[in-house]
Amino acid sequence: MIIGYFFFRAAKDFNPDQAQGTEAALSFLQSGSYGSYLLGAVALGLIGYGLFMFVKGRYKTFTNDNS
Repeated sequence: MIIGYFFFRAAKDFNPDQAQGTEAALSFLQSGSYGSYLLGAVALGLIGYGLFMFVKGRYKTFTNDNS
């Protein structure tokens, strides 16, 4: 969402130099008063999503519907 905000702000101001990536988004999170906790929450969310995708991939069944 933060990267999306950076892109929206760049589009709104007609300034492509304001479009920033992941590094700027993580720096933005870290600069807050609870920066380390926010980065930890993001890390836990990414780990949880990764585990979810591994489980989903393991138990996914594929069917061949060609008639």
